[in-house]
Amino acid sequence: MGFGSYDTMFVSDYDSTDILPGDESLSSAAYALSESGNYSDAITELKGLIDNYPESEYSFDAVKSIYTCYYNLDTSENQTTIDVLYGDLKQYLEAKINSGNYSEEFEDNAYNYTLMCETRMKDYDIALSGYEFIALYHPDAERRLFASWEYTNIENLLNGMGGGEKGNYELENTNDILIESEVNEISEVSEFDIQRRMQKLDELMDKDPIRKRLKDGYKKTANEKKTRITKEGYNIRDLNVNEDKLIERSKQNIYSSKNLTKEQKEKRMFADLKLILNPENIQVGKDANQDLLPTQYNLSQNYPNPFNPKTKISFDLPIDSKVKLIVYDLLGREVIRLVNNEYKIAGKYTVDFNGSNLASGVYFYRIEAADFVLTKRMVLIK
Repeated sequence: MGFGSYDTMFVSDYDSTDILPGDESLSSAAYALSESGNYSDAITELKGLIDNYPESEYSFDAVKSIYTCYYNLDTSENQTTIDVLYGDLKQYLEAKINSGNYSEEFEDNAYNYTLMCETRMKDYDIALSGYEFIALYHPDAERRLFASWEYTNIENLLNGMGGGEKGNYELENTNDILIESEVNEISEVSEFDIQRRMQKLDELMDKDPIRKRLKDGYKKTANEKKTRITKEGYNIRDLNVNEDKLIERSKQNIYSSKNLTKEQKEKRMFADLKLILNPENIQVGKDANQDLLPTQYNLSQNYPNPFNPKTKISFDLPIDSKVKLIVYDLLGREVIRLVNNEYKIAGKYTVDFNGSNLASGVYFYRIEAADFVLTKRMVLIK
C-alpha cells in the first residue's frame, strides 16, 4: 500500500472469524510463529507465501519479515555459521529475482535485503558495489541518497571507523545539520570522474543478470513516473529540482567518501538531511509543561531524530481513548505496531522504537486516537 496522502493512509482490518485466503493465512501464521519465537517455522510459512503467491500484496512484506526472522536466528559469534545463515537467505532471494515472476517493486526490495545479507556476511566489496548501483540508478532520489549512506557506513567498517549500532546521531543543536558552508569545503569528485566510474559499472552490469534486470525495471518505473506527471499537467523540471540535488549528493557521497574523515562524513550526512527533512520538525528539547494534563491531542516529533538505532515517540491524549501507533516504511508498508488499538487514559505517553533490524532511510509513524489522526516521519541512520 502506498501513502498517497497522510490523511488518507489507512491499514485495513479483517474479521478473524472469516475464512482467510491462502496468502493471508500464511502471512498470519508466520506472524504468530514469529511472535512466539518460532523463527524457523515462520520462515517456512513466509517462503511458502512468496513461492505460491508471487502477486500477493503480502509477498512484499514477507521479504522484510523473513530477514527479521533470520536476524533473530543470528545468535552465533562464529562468522562461518553467520555466513551459512545469511547465505541461505541471499540465494533464496536472488532466485526469486531471477525467476521473473515478481513485480519490479518486489525485486527491488529483495535486492536490498540481499545487500544486507552481504554486509552481515562481511562480503563488503559486494555490498559496496550493490549500494553504488542503487545510488546511481534507482528511480527514487531519496533511495539513492540512503544507499549512499549505507555505502559510507560500510566504508567506515572497512576503515575501522565504526558505524552501524556503534553510531549515535543525537542532535544537541539543529545547527549541526545546517552547516552547508563547511560541507562545501569538502573537495568533490569531478563529473568526468563520476562518468568514468559509471561507465565501468555499466560494463560490469552486462555480466550481472540481477542488476541488469533491476536497471531495466528502474528505467520502466522512471518513464512511468514522467508520463504520469506530464498527464497531470506538472512541469517535470520544476518537480525535479530537489531530486537533482539529492542525486548529485548521492554521487558525491559514493565517490568522495574514501577521502573524507569520519567527522566530515557525518557533517555531509547531516547536510543531506537538510534536503529531505524539514529542520523545523526536529525536536531538540523537552516540553517544559510535560507534567500537565494535555488539553489537546498531539503527536510529537520523535527524539532523537535522526536516530540510530533507538528513538522515542511521544503523544498526548486529552481524554481516554483507544490508540493505534504504527510505523511504516517509505512505501507505506507496515513495519511494526507500537501501540495496537489499546485503551489509554488521558495523559502523556512515550514509546520506544528500536530500528536495529531495519535499513537506513525515512520511516513514518502514524497515530489514530478517537478522531485524531496524524503522521510524521523520522530518519534512521546507521
